[in-house]
Amino acid sequence: MFSVQPWSKTGLILLLLLCWSELFADTLYVSGKTPQPLLPFMELAETADSTASWQSMKMQPALFHAPGVQPLQEPDNYFWLRIPLVRLPQAGPEQLVSFSQLTFVDYYLCAGDSLLQSGKLGKFRPRAQWQNADNRFRFRLQLPVNTPLTLWIRVHHTKQYVPRFDFTISDRLLADKQLLKRQRIEFLLMGGMAVLFLYALLSFLVSRFRPYAWLMLFIGAMGLYTISMSGYFIDWFFPQSPATGWLFNIHLGHAGLVGMLLLILDFWQLKQRSKRFYQLISWLLGTLLLTSVVSWCLNYFWSNYNLMNTLNLLLCLPIIALLLVMIVRLWKRLDKAQLFLAYGILLFTVGGLVITICGFSLKEGSIALLPYVYTTNIILVALFFSTGLKEKLRMVDLDRKQALVLAEKNERITVLFNEVNHRVKNNLQMLYSLGDMQLPHVTDGVARAFLEDNLARIKTMMVVNRQLFQSEEVSGTGVLQLTRDLCHSIGAIYDPRRQVEVQVSGEQEAYLPAGHVLPFGLILTELLTNSYKHAFADKSLPGIQIAVAVENDHSLLSLTYADNGVGMISELHNQYSLGLELLRDLAYQLQAWLNMTGNNGFRCQLNIPLNNSESTK
Repeated sequence: MFSVQPWSKTGLILLLLLCWSELFADTLYVSGKTPQPLLPFMELAETADSTASWQSMKMQPALFHAPGVQPLQEPDNYFWLRIPLVRLPQAGPEQLVSFSQLTFVDYYLCAGDSLLQSGKLGKFRPRAQWQNADNRFRFRLQLPVNTPLTLWIRVHHTKQYVPRFDFTISDRLLADKQLLKRQRIEFLLMGGMAVLFLYALLSFLVSRFRPYAWLMLFIGAMGLYTISMSGYFIDWFFPQSPATGWLFNIHLGHAGLVGMLLLILDFWQLKQRSKRFYQLISWLLGTLLLTSVVSWCLNYFWSNYNLMNTLNLLLCLPIIALLLVMIVRLWKRLDKAQLFLAYGILLFTVGGLVITICGFSLKEGSIALLPYVYTTNIILVALFFSTGLKEKLRMVDLDRKQALVLAEKNERITVLFNEVNHRVKNNLQMLYSLGDMQLPHVTDGVARAFLEDNLARIKTMMVVNRQLFQSEEVSGTGVLQLTRDLCHSIGAIYDPRRQVEVQVSGEQEAYLPAGHVLPFGLILTELLTNSYKHAFADKSLPGIQIAVAVENDHSLLSLTYADNGVGMISELHNQYSLGLELLRDLAYQLQAWLNMTGNNGFRCQLNIPLNNSESTK
């Protein structure tokens, strides 16, 4: 009698399955070697009936067609998928079906009319409603070998995206290894962001440097955004209300962008450096707030995540453009520390551009790629930002040390300057006191006149020295105040009874550089001395008028001196000659223009050229 060996039985079964596959080419044969997509083997039916069951759909085979044959009518309808499958002997008994992003998925595994297994899962399915599911996007199937089965899947996608039926089936051990590998990468990236966040937090607490607060907001919000995109946020914080948890997703991204824009405003000091860019970024911050409110309304009231995503992708374009233009325009004005921030922004714009392109082209499919691209990009950007802030603190510390050294040098210079000023003041006072003590004992008129002139000049030097030492203006000494002080001091020598009326006028205070003060004071002293000594011999109401003005857009100091005395008559010319020669020499030192007339009293016009920065305050 003919007998069949065991190996022959296996070969016969494989031969029968091969023949079966030729007759039914749309059946999926689960081999378990590699993940197998279900899309080539599925048939699709669309219905608006939420009460339809797999039994009722089985009775309507005419509704089913291959995916892509007919366009989908409404993205939030109910879609029934039918996949015939058979597990081959080499495949393990436990297979795992996975997908991505679909909000509500129900599955039913049938053998003929018998239901073998069913379950519920999906992105927005509360954890308490899961049935036979590993997580929101994976469910297990116990498949008998060599048995024709039908897998029914009902999809209800409520985000207004066109649903992507990216179901795959693979051996559970293989799927678990892939999941573990993916989770290790994700947790490694999240750990890197956590370390950077702690670094920014500790740096802010230690230094109180405000840009670290914005960096902390950027890293923290963007980190939570990537965690949310990976699905961990709703699993950790909203397991029973995942739809509510997903509402916060885009707003975390907005908060991260706000942190980056505030960091740019603060660290680059845009308010002082470029008011135009400051206004544009302020406008962007307001636009982000408005977009965040609109996004919340679209998601909460209409669940239109598709429109919300398009709106935010469109907003990314002007943000990227502004950041690039700002870097180009400000590049040469940034210091070394601020350039690190520019490098980070360039990297951020490249990552943002890649994500924007993927978002427009892949729609919801980009969510699977986004966490890896975004997290890696944010870590690198945060490293550049942190390096820039650290460099800035180093520069600030270096400037502080240099400021301390300069302060010590300045203190020593101040002590030396005070000592020199004290000695000069004492010497001038001694000269003046000696001359003043000798003056009553001088009977010769000519000698007495020379002594009085020298006393007046010494007094002028004393006044100028006091003005220079007490002046709070670094760039110069006030001319009006100096003129009033000299008139008072010279008048005390020649006119102790104050019989001559002296008027000093000027619309605004003018300032002379330190090197111009003494020649100017000696010129004014010489003019006052000549008037007191020679002009008012027979005048009942003697008077002197002095006017100080700044002209020609603050480039010229004009001094107008006039008295109502006898003028420059020929008899007094010889007496004036020494003083006139001194006036011309002093005017030459100032590179000034000097003009004197002696009709109807004496009049002198002195024009001194000035630098614009030193003329007025």
